[in-house]
Amino acid sequence: MRESMNEVEMLLRARIGCIWINSFEEEDIINDLKEVMRNQPQQFQGYSLNIWSHTEGVTKIPLSEYEEKTPPNPKLRELPALFSVISGNEKGDGGSSNLWILRDFHTMITDAKAQRYIRDLKEYPSNHYNPLIVIAPTVNLPSDVARLFRVVDYELPKEDLIKSMVQASNLQLSGLESNNPEKGYHAVSTDVLKEAVRACTGLTKKEIEMNLKESIIKYKTLDTEFLSQSKIQIVKKTGVLDYKIPHTKLADIGGNQAIKEWLVESHDAFSEEARAFGVDKPKGAMLVGIPGSGKTAIAEAFAAEEHLPLLELSMSKIMDKLVGQSERKIDQALQVVKACAPCVFLLDEVEKMLGSAGAGGSSNQSDGGVTNRIFQSILKFMNDNDSGVYVIMTSNDVSQLPPEFTRPGRVDAIWYFGLPTAEERRSIFKIHFGLKDKNVGDIVLNEAVKDSKGYTGAEIQQVVKNAISKAYRHFKKDGNANITKDDVRIAASEVIPVSVSSREKIAALDNYCCSRFRSTSGEVKEAPKKKDDTGFLLDL
Repeated sequence: MRESMNEVEMLLRARIGCIWINSFEEEDIINDLKEVMRNQPQQFQGYSLNIWSHTEGVTKIPLSEYEEKTPPNPKLRELPALFSVISGNEKGDGGSSNLWILRDFHTMITDAKAQRYIRDLKEYPSNHYNPLIVIAPTVNLPSDVARLFRVVDYELPKEDLIKSMVQASNLQLSGLESNNPEKGYHAVSTDVLKEAVRACTGLTKKEIEMNLKESIIKYKTLDTEFLSQSKIQIVKKTGVLDYKIPHTKLADIGGNQAIKEWLVESHDAFSEEARAFGVDKPKGAMLVGIPGSGKTAIAEAFAAEEHLPLLELSMSKIMDKLVGQSERKIDQALQVVKACAPCVFLLDEVEKMLGSAGAGGSSNQSDGGVTNRIFQSILKFMNDNDSGVYVIMTSNDVSQLPPEFTRPGRVDAIWYFGLPTAEERRSIFKIHFGLKDKNVGDIVLNEAVKDSKGYTGAEIQQVVKNAISKAYRHFKKDGNANITKDDVRIAASEVIPVSVSSREKIAALDNYCCSRFRSTSGEVKEAPKKKDDTGFLLDL
């Protein structure tokens, strides 16, 4: 029985009239409710468990193996007939004590008549306790009846349950391998079992069962790549999240040595040993700075180093013209993110998403407060985040962000990505030339570093592409495959860096961030100063 059913049991003992269980797992909830009733024979003596749907009507569920399941009563498919029986106004079991499980009721509760039935039934005294238990994949309670309901989130299977299911499948594979050696079945090692458990985390019990069976039939083993791809499909079905399995490592990113070392320290803080020592579980980081300086690449590389999936939120897909839909989408997305933990959750260019929210924002005037409500949902998620989700936010202009995002406690650190130093540019050039299997000497590298002052990592990558293209042209003419100083110099001149095209904005950003946030290069800069009208120096 899932832990959340303890809360359901307490609500039933408190004689709460309406309970909404948020889950896709109808079958497991029904089985857990049966266990709750069996575990409390005095509390539920004489009670029946009835399940309703608008396709079948009402079916009485047997509570023990000795009881027979009664056929559904199709006369109770319509709401007037159902609520008449529940209220005891017609002959039947309505006048006795029953638990009523309502399936698919979330599609009907927006109807005014359905709301009136609930209010007539639950707002007035009754001689019988007949709780309504709605099982639905979303929570969409209208304000007229919302105050009558208690909402319970039925959590997804925990690691112990998933581990037992994966081990059972592996045991089945061992039997198939022994009995049918010629068919190619093979059980997996302990390390692969751990990967399979991680790949199944975030799925419902039924989804895990189906995926494990399909893996055995298709691949004759527990194929972790197939199991991971199944989770990707579930995330994509939300419509607002992208799921990636990054392969770029931190070593593939030039410069930014200080933040890379800090992220390695964060890795150690994820362990259970760190918990026992008193180290809090890492929450995440805010990465701010110049466009093209490697903020998103660092997030992807960290996910790859930790062997974690990367989930990215798309704000444009969340915003919906229908009232309440945007809020439901973000709540659903955050539930899926928690279900996929451990993972890295990326909010890229967050100022474009939520720059108008929070204190002093204009969201209430521009969109009726939708952005503010989404902002509050994300803030609450970050405050309550203890499920192993590592949140990384990036911003090209942190001055536009609400102050609530940058206060201590929401993230572990705020890092500033400035223009790379000469040594960092050399490192970036070596990495990108190396990725193309081009071995350039120190003379060419020195020229590249000199000609790329003020260039970001993305712009240096473009210089490398241009230089290789130019080298290919003279290779076709004279057979010389070497990249020359002239190739690099001309290639660099063809790229206009953002530090030139947006000189004033980049200078203002550097002035704003250099003394406020930690530098990814490890350099410590003093805040610039200027004179006021009296000649005194002022801090900016």
